[in-house]
Amino acid sequence: MKDHLLPISILLSAVIICAGMFSLSNTIQNRPFAGTPYIPSSLEVDIGQARDYMTEYEAASYLRMDDDRFHAHITGGALDGTFTTESFVWQEPDSTAIMTKTIYIFAKSKLDEWMMERIETQNN
Repeated sequence: MKDHLLPISILLSAVIICAGMFSLSNTIQNRPFAGTPYIPSSLEVDIGQARDYMTEYEAASYLRMDDDRFHAHITGGALDGTFTTESFVWQEPDSTAIMTKTIYIFAKSKLDEWMMERIETQNN
């Protein structure tokens, strides 16, 4: 008699576990927030998403320029009047080195004017 109880208890335990897993999977699928999360297909700045003020990388993407060419326009002075700068100075803890960083903040309206001027100059 004892020889038959072990396989029956294993089978009964397996049936209970399967029923619990089935019930749990139905519960998870019926949650109001279940499903695939939205992941955008592109992380680039879209023209429709451009803000009034942009970072250097957002502005380069907005004008459809690679970063090196855009930075050359900045350092060459071609984009003067389209941006302002913010400089940050800090010292790392436990260090004597002083760190600095300058960020560029571009105005979308000024970038539009700059590009229209370039287009009009080339078409004349």
